Amino acid sequence: APVAATAFSEFGAAVSVYGDGVLIGAPFTDGVNTPTGSGDSGSAYIYRRDAFAGNWIEEKAMTASDAAELDAFGSAVKLQGNWGFY
Repeated sequence: APVAATAFSEFGAAVSVYGDGVLIGAPFTDGVNTPTGSGDSGSAYIYRRDAFAGNWIEEKAMTASDAAELDAFGSAVKLQGNWGFY
């Protein structure tokens, strides 16, 4: 799990798998891009499977550019091809 994920972030609340990629939502991640630095703004993470090593590598952590308290960004996710929807 990413550093920002805590016991209450609900990392894995929404998951979408496509090929060797996975998009994972953590809708209750606190303090990400909010003016007050608190309040369940949420985040989503893209991982890709390393075919040679067989492990998963975090490629990107995302938050809403206009994040606010209780947004719960990442509560629904979809990965299709090179596109991620949150």
